[in-house]
Amino acid sequence: MLIKRSRPDPHGPIGIIDLGDGYKCIVDSEDLEWLTQWTWTYKKSRCCVYAVRKTHIRGREVLIRMHRQIIHAPPGTHVHHSNHNTLDNRKCNLIVVSPEQHRILHNRA
Repeated sequence: MLIKRSRPDPHGPIGIIDLGDGYKCIVDSEDLEWLTQWTWTYKKSRCCVYAVRKTHIRGREVLIRMHRQIIHAPPGTHVHHSNHNTLDNRKCNLIVVSPEQHRILHNRA
């Protein structure tokens, strides 16, 4: 299920994508239509919950993380969520960093 919502936000209008089981992901409204061409769900890691989708590449099932797709993160890089909310995938909250930079930023939380 998709919920569109617009509210005052210093970074512009937002969209909400329902991931199931009560999890919802925040995205920029300009990305909402593009992102909803896929079915998104959630994946829990040790410390976080991420918006993900599955696809097949060369016959193998692959997990695509929404935040990496939004910001077009190159392989070998990490994407840091500035406000530490891993379900806030607005571009203003995402920063591409090296693995070392990500460890430093993650440990500050």
